[in-house]
Amino acid sequence: MGRGQVRASAVWKALLIGLVFGLTGAGYLLLTSMDSDLSTGITMMSLATESTATVGLAGVFPVDGDLASPQGISLAGERLYVAESDAGSISVFMLDGALDSEYSVPVPEDGVQPYPSDVAALPDGRIFVVDTANERVVGMDTESAGEAEIVFGASGGDALGQPTAVVAGVVGDSVEVFVADSSAHTINVYAPDGEFLRSIGADLDPALTFVGAMALSPGELYLADSNAGRVLVVDPSDGTLIRVLDTRMRLPRGIALAPDGRVFVCDSFERTVEVFSVDGGRIDVIGAESTVGYESGGSLSAPRGAVWVDDDSRLYVTDTAAGVVRVYNVREAQ
Repeated sequence: MGRGQVRASAVWKALLIGLVFGLTGAGYLLLTSMDSDLSTGITMMSLATESTATVGLAGVFPVDGDLASPQGISLAGERLYVAESDAGSISVFMLDGALDSEYSVPVPEDGVQPYPSDVAALPDGRIFVVDTANERVVGMDTESAGEAEIVFGASGGDALGQPTAVVAGVVGDSVEVFVADSSAHTINVYAPDGEFLRSIGADLDPALTFVGAMALSPGELYLADSNAGRVLVVDPSDGTLIRVLDTRMRLPRGIALAPDGRVFVCDSFERTVEVFSVDGGRIDVIGAESTVGYESGGSLSAPRGAVWVDDDSRLYVTDTAAGVVRVYNVREAQ
C-alpha cells in the first residue's frame, strides 16, 4: 500500500487500542483519530494529568510502517527531516506526522545509489546528508528543489575517509557543520559553504572508534562513540573532553538534548532510549517495560535517531527495523 492511502483496518485497530487504554485507566486520553494518510498526519495521544507515568506513547507514523529504513532525524522549526536510507532520500514531516516533502539525494558521477544514514537541518532550509554508500557528505538546499550544492571534504587535506554522522548549529557567532570521520577518528568542522575550518578529537584517549551520532548544545558537542559503547561530551571549538556519561551502553546511536539538560541516547542493541541528567547520571529509560501504552506500538525494535521537541515535551525516535517514527510524551523524572 502506498503513501497517502488509508488502510481501514489500521484505523479501526488504532481506535480499538485507544478505547482499551481509555477504559482500563492506562493514563491516556482516548485516541480520537489515527489517520494513516500521510498528507494529514495523526492525532497524538497525551499523558493524562492524573497519570504518574513518566513516559507514554504519543503516536506512531506512518501507521503502515512504510518508511525505508529510517535512520538519522533532524529538527528545524516545525519540520522533521528523516533519512530514509533504503530509499536514498530525505523525507520531511510536520510534527503531527504529515508528509511535507521528499528530496532524493543525487547520485554522484561514477557513484552508486546513495544511502543517507544521517541528516542535519538548518532553519533556512539547508540540509547536510551523510551518504554512506558514496563516503561523502552532501549539502542540499530544500528551498531550491533539493539541488546538491556542495560536497564536503571532496579533496585536499580535509578529505573525508568514512563519514558517519553530521550535526549543524551555531558555535560562537557563526553556523558550523560537524562531520564525524571514523577512518580518521576525528571530527571535521566546516562552514555551511563547505570551507574547512578545523579538525577536532584527534587527542582523545582512548581514540574515537565509530561515531554513530552527534548533538550540539551551547559550548558542548555530544558524541555517540557507538563501537566503544560510550557517549562523550567535548568542547566544539577544540575537542577538549568535558565529561563522559557514566553508563556504558551496548550500541549508543541517536542523541537528543532537552533545554533543561536531559540527554536522550538511543541504545540500538538494548532497544531502549536511555535518559541522563545534565551531570551524566542515568535517570530514566524509555522501553517496553517503562512506556505506558507500549502494547499499541511503543515498544522499540531498532532505535536509531532522536530529536526532542520542547514545546510539546515529546521525543521523536526513528525505528529502523519497523520503518516508523515513534513519538513519546516524556515527563521530567522525579
